[in-house]
Amino acid sequence: MILSRQNLKVIIIFICLSILFLLLQKKTFESSISIYPSYGGSENSSLLDLASNFGIGKSLNANDPVIYTPDIINSYYLKNKILINSYSSLEGETLFEHWKSKKILPSLRTFEKEKLIHSFSQKIDDQIKVNINRVSGMIVIKTYFESTALSQEINELIYQYLINFINRSSTEDAKNKLNYLTKRSDELQFELNNIENDLKEFLITNKDIQSPLLQTEYLRLMRNIELKNQSYSMLRLEIENEKINLNKN
Repeated sequence: MILSRQNLKVIIIFICLSILFLLLQKKTFESSISIYPSYGGSENSSLLDLASNFGIGKSLNANDPVIYTPDIINSYYLKNKILINSYSSLEGETLFEHWKSKKILPSLRTFEKEKLIHSFSQKIDDQIKVNINRVSGMIVIKTYFESTALSQEINELIYQYLINFINRSSTEDAKNKLNYLTKRSDELQFELNNIENDLKEFLITNKDIQSPLLQTEYLRLMRNIELKNQSYSMLRLEIENEKINLNKN
């Protein structure tokens, strides 16, 4: 089959454009980090003790409140932090300034900062990938930037941000729980005092409780006091445990 001169030109132009496209494609380097949340009393479990609250690991329940980890990593705050952080691989320059300096047109280099940050944030979306194994809880974070060193630095920044975020959330949850338990403890103590006062008034009013009716009322008051005492004691024990856990964080 003999190609016409015109078809040959089209093919040559197509090949040239393809080669040019490949040459202009920016090469990126991957850095990957895997985080496996541990459970139990191990010293290493501080990473993600409440991992199941963040959409990973075991004890997942459709009715439980879940914070989805990719949403944390893809948050505007973190992307902004990535942009304004200084990196050794960029000789102390921020990623924002580095990308801004690579803009070809001077007009784009002096573009409004907020608009540039928004544009660069969208660019970051394509350079950070997060995968979570919903069974094992393994989190894999992959970054793709212009050098291995830069990818590693950004990956480490994301890793530290994720740990700090979850630790802060864990501490906040523990404080809220402790506040609730303390409030409930005060309520139980108030209820217990009232029941004890009721018993006291009952005994003052009824010197002789030999009748079946009075004995039944006496036993009812004593049973209520015993139940409230048990609930109050258990709650105080739980409060002390929560204080210990909070101090660990």
